[in-house]
Amino acid sequence: MSRISQGVPSIKSTSTDERSAVLLRAHWSSHLKKLSRLSSIKMPSAKTFDKGSWTLNPTSDFMTLWDVLSCALLISVALITPYEVGFLSFGINWLRIFNAFLTAFFTIDIIFQFHLPFLDTSGVYVKDLKDIRVHYLHTWFGIDLLSVLPSEQIIRLFNTTTSLQHLRGLRLIRVFRLMKLLRVLRGMRLFNRWEARLSINYTIFELVMLVMGLMLFAHWMACIFGVLMASELIIDVDDDIDRWATAFGGWLPNVHRDSSAVDKYAAALYWSMSMVMGFGSAPLLFGADEVFLYILGMVLCGVMNAYLIGGVVSMLERIKEHTSEFHRTMDTLNSFLVDRRVMDDKCVVIDDKAFSGQDICEKLRSYYIFKFKQGKMAENWQEDILRTCSQFMQSAVAYKMHARTLGAVPLFRPPREQNSENLNKYQRFITYISMHLETQVFSGHEVVFYEYDTCDCLYIVEKGSVFVKGRVCRYGDYFGERVFDTATSGRGHRVITLTDSVLLTINQQVLHEAMDSAQYRLPELKARIASAVMQAVRVCSRAARYTVHNQVGRPPHMTRALFC
Repeated sequence: MSRISQGVPSIKSTSTDERSAVLLRAHWSSHLKKLSRLSSIKMPSAKTFDKGSWTLNPTSDFMTLWDVLSCALLISVALITPYEVGFLSFGINWLRIFNAFLTAFFTIDIIFQFHLPFLDTSGVYVKDLKDIRVHYLHTWFGIDLLSVLPSEQIIRLFNTTTSLQHLRGLRLIRVFRLMKLLRVLRGMRLFNRWEARLSINYTIFELVMLVMGLMLFAHWMACIFGVLMASELIIDVDDDIDRWATAFGGWLPNVHRDSSAVDKYAAALYWSMSMVMGFGSAPLLFGADEVFLYILGMVLCGVMNAYLIGGVVSMLERIKEHTSEFHRTMDTLNSFLVDRRVMDDKCVVIDDKAFSGQDICEKLRSYYIFKFKQGKMAENWQEDILRTCSQFMQSAVAYKMHARTLGAVPLFRPPREQNSENLNKYQRFITYISMHLETQVFSGHEVVFYEYDTCDCLYIVEKGSVFVKGRVCRYGDYFGERVFDTATSGRGHRVITLTDSVLLTINQQVLHEAMDSAQYRLPELKARIASAVMQAVRVCSRAARYTVHNQVGRPPHMTRALFC
């Protein structure tokens, strides 16, 4: 396998594992070609209609606005419709206009659903009109149709004129009005359509949904109590007091029929919240309908209360999952240090420096604290996520994660000649390098490598500062460039971190594979690497002269300073 030979001294060619290198190059060339085509792909225009099949584009600006308006109207339906059924009288003009607008809007939405592509089990949009209509008829059409039926007009059309039957008709109208709440189920479709387009913290989202669900459930229960307070549910038509509300007491001793809707709602909401939170006492009930309804309400509220408490506890644990993992790690570390007697007073000499047990423990704790704050303790599950993706997605994610840092490295900056061929090769090169980057975390004043360590990788500073051969390396700087020189075995110098640092490493074999491949071989990158290797050779030659001089009398501490 050939190495970098033009303009680079002391670089030999080797032939170890030639067959595996060829297979690896062919393997990466296949799917990196796909990634290189990302820049040439033209995204579909956000047109509302696809004229070829007359289907709506789910990602168009029009459908986005339609979904936002649908969400706002669904919230209003969930709040206003139960309140209207439980506490407001018939014939209010603004409610008629609002309900007519809702019916018209959701009727148009039903028409849209017959032309809106859906995602199949493989995650692909189905755009065939016949398949779309069959799928909608078998899933949501029945619920959507019930939610827009004019139930009031249908009941009044078939209702007789007797007073008793008229009251029964009004009761039916109130019950059928609640069918409008079926519209709330549309929110599930909206969420499924937007889930992949939004960045959602599911733990926070579920916590918010639990709180909102609690408030909405209490609101609906209050509105059901309001139905019991309605005039058509009284035992005696001539009685002036609603049944269960007579026992309310306090500032509202008796809820009369002529009380305002707000007063009735406040009384009903008090009982419903008491039931949901589990501290309310049973009101004075009259009639079997109230008793059975209250029993059902207690059962539902008990289930809701248990679900709420369990859900909140579970989500609070998930919110601080990483913090809990860090605390467990620190507890394990402290137990280990005590059990192994690392915290004793005996000193250990490392690199001519004496460290007490307390110093070692402090450095270990500082290391794990810094690693936790940088999010590096979650790398295991991050690697699991990437490992389960396809190779194409792994390449794309790795490029997005590290392209900015690699672009800041002088060796890997974009070529000056910005033509399409060079840019495609550069993108393939950066992607290949990003796929093989590894992360190492160091605490402050820690040795990264020694003079005699093998030159097996190149280091890039992502965070922190590192002292290398008399200079301070920060974000985007690199060191260990002797990795390009295959004739060199040792580092020749020592590198020490000045602060807590995060370093990216690139394996020597990966670098040579990238530079040997014709798919992303750029003369400009090759020239930069050749210059870096020549500079490293000159530095190592000076270091060798300093070493010889040290043997004839240079103080040891000065030699160590030159090598650090």
